[in-house]
Amino acid sequence: MIDKKPESREHCVERTARFIDSYQIQALCEALRFALQTGNTPGPAAIEVLSSIRKSMSVIIKTDGPQVDRIPDVTSETSAVDLLAIAEVMRATYLAFLSPEELEEQSDTFGFHTVC
Repeated sequence: MIDKKPESREHCVERTARFIDSYQIQALCEALRFALQTGNTPGPAAIEVLSSIRKSMSVIIKTDGPQVDRIPDVTSETSAVDLLAIAEVMRATYLAFLSPEELEEQSDTFGFHTVC
């Protein structure tokens, strides 16, 4: 059970939206790669997740150029190969915006922290 007392919050790990999205897009890339390798077509849930992360990306990642805007939106008409390509570009873009601490944490073992 997680202790929600204020004094215990000093041991909690906080995550940025960019950090969480980077894990989600990485997992989606892995799922899309597996689906394509096995000849399966990604379903509507994959499109929904990718579309949702794409919308989140345009809010939480700010640049002085078109880096986010040039990533196309996805629809039910987007091919499986294009879904994977878009997801991979998004994954790489998120990595570019993670802080040095987040990049270091990403390379560490995940899950051995207190998360409130």
